[in-house]
Amino acid sequence: MQKKLVVLGVVTLVAILCASCGSGWINNGTYLEKSTEELQPAKTGWIATPKEDLNNKLEKGQPMDKDFVPWEAEEFDGSGQLGKKWNIKLKDKTIPSFFLDLKALKQGWMVSTPIDAFDGYKPFLGMIDPETGKIKKIKDKYYKMGPTNGEYVIVNGPLGSLSADSCWKIYGSKVLWSSSSTSIIPEYYFVSGKLIKTGILAESINKENDIRSINSIDPWTGEVLWEIINPLYDLHYAKTSDKYAFTKLNDSKNKMSYLVRIDPETGKVDEVKLPYYQIHGIEPIGKNIWISSSEGHLAMIDEESMKTATSVKIGMSGTLYSIGGYILVSSNITKESVLYDPESGKSMTINAQSANVINGTLVLEEKDKIRGADPKTLATTWWIDKKDLGTETSVVWLDWRGVVVQSKGSMACFTMPGK
Repeated sequence: MQKKLVVLGVVTLVAILCASCGSGWINNGTYLEKSTEELQPAKTGWIATPKEDLNNKLEKGQPMDKDFVPWEAEEFDGSGQLGKKWNIKLKDKTIPSFFLDLKALKQGWMVSTPIDAFDGYKPFLGMIDPETGKIKKIKDKYYKMGPTNGEYVIVNGPLGSLSADSCWKIYGSKVLWSSSSTSIIPEYYFVSGKLIKTGILAESINKENDIRSINSIDPWTGEVLWEIINPLYDLHYAKTSDKYAFTKLNDSKNKMSYLVRIDPETGKVDEVKLPYYQIHGIEPIGKNIWISSSEGHLAMIDEESMKTATSVKIGMSGTLYSIGGYILVSSNITKESVLYDPESGKSMTINAQSANVINGTLVLEEKDKIRGADPKTLATTWWIDKKDLGTETSVVWLDWRGVVVQSKGSMACFTMPGK
């Protein structure tokens, strides 16, 4: 009898210990009931640009017998309190972080701005040395930077009243190709080896509706392979899975929204009408597309069938991120953030001023510090004391070379002491 009690006590203790470890915040998370709704196919009026109109002003590059494989920076692996490695003063203390376009390259951090951020430079493109913080000017113009393979980089920059897509060799500025572009304010994506670009048609600027386009570009020659536009709806950024590009359409007038799947090879469009007023975020994870709706739903849709939406009500909407098998929903407007675990069906509110995922790291900004967090436990991996920063702080990038933080009037790099 005594042995049985001892064994029972050990089993109970083990059960208690196991319940408090391994699953992190999920033990205290809130279980959310799921509901499923059928989706209906839709046609919202996509128009394909005639092929003869696609490449009228292209200085074509030479085809390559190799793929343009996007280069990705290694993640930051620091721990503990980070120290300031260097600091750059910004000439204009009111510059918001989205006016400083930073792109990680093997050779350093390429930075560009359309306004006077650095003393002596106005519209500017340059390279920051991650070790010293010194800036080497490349051009006196602003460029929006796209993907890189480590040797070449896709950029969009000024060309008279329009803009130009081009591909440069990173050092030496050799231009492989250049093309005047019909769209501006672009975003670039790679999917299934294809370069996909979204942007606003220049001819629609300052009119009643901005007309946005999606096209596919050969990264080596600059040739536009296909282009589609939708003149009726508000088209935002795209997201890509391993197989497709996805975007969302919001019909504010009729309080409807649509999920759009695009074949990167052909530009073929498949659409479904969603049971939500507006979509604020989309994120492909595995074979599913996750959606954040304005009504506070987080919904999952199979990327192949797109027949049903299985959703949970999390009570907020925002940008979606994938991190460690979890989904982060984060709003810069309401300052709310929620982590959701698809496996357990549980969610957890994050108590932070902001939360996002940058280069594979969950970054939380709190009242007195900025920290990297383990998404499974929310435990701190590294942190920066805000006493070392100014006001209006934000992490703009981090990789194996350090954490780049912009605050009012400065940009600084933080690393582990001694590195």
